[in-house]
Amino acid sequence: MVDTVLYNKKNIDYVAKKIIDNKIDLGAVVCFKILPKKIWDLPKYKTINLHYSLLYSYGGPNPVEWQLYNGEKYTGASVHYISKEIDKGALIAQNKIKMPQFKFILNVYNKLEPVGKKQC
Repeated sequence: MVDTVLYNKKNIDYVAKKIIDNKIDLGAVVCFKILPKKIWDLPKYKTINLHYSLLYSYGGPNPVEWQLYNGEKYTGASVHYISKEIDKGALIAQNKIKMPQFKFILNVYNKLEPVGKKQC
C-alpha cells in the first residue's frame, strides 16, 4: 500500500506520527524543498528522492531551469538517498537523456517524466 502524506513546516509532528504509526519502511519524495532529518530518517530504509538532474550536478531547487540556463546538452533523472547535505546522498539509479530540441521548460519536464517513472 502507498500512503501519501503532504508535509509542511506546520505539520512535522503529524507526519512523523504517521510514519511511526504506519511502520513506513521507505519514504519517497519528489520536487521537495528541504525535508527535516526528523522525517527522512524515520523510515526503516530511510527516504529516497527523485531529482531531475544528473546528480551530483544541479542539486538543490530548480535544477531543470539551471540546466537550460547553462545550455546543457544532456539531462536526466537521479534517485538518491536523502542525506544532511542537499542532493548529495548515495545514488541508487540514474538515467541520462539528450535535452529536447526545443529547450522550453515544459518540453524538458515532458521528456523527463517517463524517465523518472522508469527510475522509480
